[in-house]
Amino acid sequence: GRGNNRRRRDVALALSPAASVVVSAARGGAATRALVPRPPVLPPSQCARGPPLRRMTHSGSALLQRPHRRSRGIQPVRLNRLLFEAEEIQFTDPPRSAIDAPATAYVELPLDDYRAMHVRDVLGANSGESVRVGVVDGGKKDDAFITWGAKDLRISLGDARPLMEPIPEAKKPKVELLLAMPRPRVFERLLPVISQSGVRRLFVCGSAKVNASYWSTHMLNPTHARHEDGLLKMREKLKEGLTQSGDTALPTVHVKKNLRIFVESAASLDKEFPPNEYIRLIAHPSRREQQSKMGLPPIKRLYEIDFRELFRGGAKRVIVAVGPDGGWEEPWEIDRFIEKGFIPFTLGERVLHTEVAVPVLLGLIHERVDEALDHSF
Repeated sequence: GRGNNRRRRDVALALSPAASVVVSAARGGAATRALVPRPPVLPPSQCARGPPLRRMTHSGSALLQRPHRRSRGIQPVRLNRLLFEAEEIQFTDPPRSAIDAPATAYVELPLDDYRAMHVRDVLGANSGESVRVGVVDGGKKDDAFITWGAKDLRISLGDARPLMEPIPEAKKPKVELLLAMPRPRVFERLLPVISQSGVRRLFVCGSAKVNASYWSTHMLNPTHARHEDGLLKMREKLKEGLTQSGDTALPTVHVKKNLRIFVESAASLDKEFPPNEYIRLIAHPSRREQQSKMGLPPIKRLYEIDFRELFRGGAKRVIVAVGPDGGWEEPWEIDRFIEKGFIPFTLGERVLHTEVAVPVLLGLIHERVDEALDHSF
């Protein structure tokens, strides 16, 4: 019957040479990277397919249009804002300075650029329609109009001066993160989560429980032969999170490999986190009996910390220290942080993986900060 024919067709497709190539590429690391665009926002199987472009007439001129597609039940990850580097923005006439920038700025993306593929295959946007855009560490625009060409996608930005202006410090995220270095693969997965959650600065530090081999990753090891590629990859991962959240403030990454030197040096710690400007927090699992025997003070829950009172005292930002999977070393590391003015708090007795704890903690702290500052959403 018709169902049997469909099953035969599916089996034949699975056994076809093209299908076997896809399977082998999916299993091989190098081949997989070759198939995925950089950064890997959309799988190639979703980007390469789709209805062909059709020509339509708009205001008397022929424009390449992309028809809207019906959902097939699988929704790819959407870019909530297309991000551009400042170097990608072009002008009809070269500006003498940022102040003199003309009102006719634009960006041209090749059709194989992951952002152009997103506009084509996910948004299904036609020429003349608008998309949301932004510049890394710059402004935002919600009505940038697109035009499909034979070889590229042109995005008209209009007056680019608001986009090129740097983000004021007051509008950057109020939360910063001091993170004990996790396994390199976990660190890579955490980067978009951290930028998506709203972090101004990320400090990666050592800990007694951090394996020394973790620092060999090409993202953080300046002596690595592929360190420049690692820095580029780290930047792309952070940008990936911003495209999801719709923000443009890219977190800066700082490495403090020796935690003992960093924490015990009051000058170094106060330089990065001035005590009169920062609320210092340290997250750690609660083990009441064990911690009381070590002489550690009771650890508060986050709701027991009065953020409003701390902000009235002059604090402007929050730094939260998150340890390895098993928490910070007890009692030495906890004691050192407390001596430097860090307030210990806990989410309970459950010991969470770093990739679970980080987004949960950042979300809760942002909630308390917004509540304390009476921000409206």
